[in-house]
Amino acid sequence: RTTALGLGNVQYYDRLGIGEVIRDQSGTIDEIRIADQDSPAYLHYHHELVSEDPMGFVLENGVFRKALMDEIAKEKTIEIFDNVQWKSIKQDSHFAQVALKDGRALTAKIIIAADGKKSAVRDYVKIPYRVKSYKQTAIVGIIEHEKNHENVALERFL
Repeated sequence: RTTALGLGNVQYYDRLGIGEVIRDQSGTIDEIRIADQDSPAYLHYHHELVSEDPMGFVLENGVFRKALMDEIAKEKTIEIFDNVQWKSIKQDSHFAQVALKDGRALTAKIIIAADGKKSAVRDYVKIPYRVKSYKQTAIVGIIEHEKNHENVALERFL
């Protein structure tokens, strides 16, 4: 799998220290063409109309994740707890405490739960949310071309 990042995102990652990794290990998006259904007309964006920089970059998720994790590992104030299970969460107006199933307890001012769109943590602490159906279907894929794609991103709305 891959991730497409706009130039603004990569400029933000420059400040975090991983912009160079992204630029070195990705393909560029120099043009974007957007078409609606079978129309022969399309919107065309070319980076040279705006900047010498590409409009964006496409890189493999594994490369992106490794760059992020390597940079996070340098931070003494961040500790990653991966592959652990939580038992309960208590919170007040100042702190939250997470009891882990292995017996440890973590206390922090903020908890970041990255457990997906059907978040058990969100449900446990009763954070309200809404679900809205847009009655649309997306098809996402990677297509291998016989010819060079020339760094053009294509978007077609069916």
